[in-house]
Amino acid sequence: MAFFILFILHILGDFYFQTNNMVNKKSKSLRYVLLHSFLYVIPFTCFFVYLDIANKTKMSIICCVAIVSSHFLIDWLKTFLEKKFSSPKAKLIVFVCDQVIHIALIYILYALMNMEHLKTMSNMVFLGKNISIMNLVIYMLLVLIIGNPSAVFVKKVFSLLSPENDLDEVSNSSINANAGKIIGIIERFITMILILVDQYSVLGLVLTAKSIARFKDFKKAHFAEKYLIGTLVSLAIAFCATIILKKFIV
Repeated sequence: MAFFILFILHILGDFYFQTNNMVNKKSKSLRYVLLHSFLYVIPFTCFFVYLDIANKTKMSIICCVAIVSSHFLIDWLKTFLEKKFSSPKAKLIVFVCDQVIHIALIYILYALMNMEHLKTMSNMVFLGKNISIMNLVIYMLLVLIIGNPSAVFVKKVFSLLSPENDLDEVSNSSINANAGKIIGIIERFITMILILVDQYSVLGLVLTAKSIARFKDFKKAHFAEKYLIGTLVSLAIAFCATIILKKFIV
């Protein structure tokens, strides 16, 4: 369970504690890379301090210093590579590699600190019912994954398929870019719920409902192909994440 909690903290720090404005300014000044690194470590600090108090250890300072320094170096390297290789394909590869390295380092930290042997709550009582903390962690992780991280990935895939003028055309259509992002999150959330309750046959309704809403846009050149690829990528993320993490629900 400890690794899943660290995964949640990573997603919070990297995708929810970082604004689009900060992402844009990171490429212009290392000050914003450093600022992001310190904001990124805030949820980790809270977790490690809790572990120190609960288990009478002194690991929080070491862990937080390791996380801040490693995250700063990785993000600095990412910023450098994005400046040198500015194509959409290169940015997508850099983004994926960046996340893989971050998660790998978190797992190494988890293994080195032997966190699974530390005392953590296994369940809690809510409204007279015994609720598994492990299940709550898995559900929270799923919700966070299908939110901003998935939206960023889908956007990068879509930019790989579409020139900037086509992206502007889609953004200025009947449903703007922000609404499209919200729709994508909702469709992934619905997909997650349907898989968790084993209602796979209903997944087709999600795609059908979204297609009806964008029916007029299908008349535009190449829109159908881009729309289908973007939707399938979005649903694939929700499907794979839910199928994998569902195995850990007790």
